[in-house]
Amino acid sequence: METNRNRKRVCILLLCLTMAATFIPRCGPSIALWCVAKPTVPDPIIQEAMNYACASGADCDTIQPSGTCFQPDTVYAHASYAFNSYWQRTKVAGGTCSFGGTAMLVTVDPSHDGCHYTYY
Repeated sequence: METNRNRKRVCILLLCLTMAATFIPRCGPSIALWCVAKPTVPDPIIQEAMNYACASGADCDTIQPSGTCFQPDTVYAHASYAFNSYWQRTKVAGGTCSFGGTAMLVTVDPSHDGCHYTYY
């Protein structure tokens, strides 16, 4: 009977610890992440996903011909900027870096020359 009581106590303790870990914010430095286009996805599919990102709140003015992130003038580069802009703006509210499987998270800042990828 004592063994059953101890098992119940252990189970309750583990349940409490699991629940506490769910609600306690993580401590320590966070890892910087950026959302970019997957280089293996064909351009027409990336273009469609980029159109969605631009229509849904991404800052796409920067990838226009007069923008600081227009160069290199490739679908991959423009989509990467748009995906990251959208994700950085929406991640706190639950936005994801997926875009139908056309994007991925990276830990290396993709900023280059005068083109700065936002990180919040």
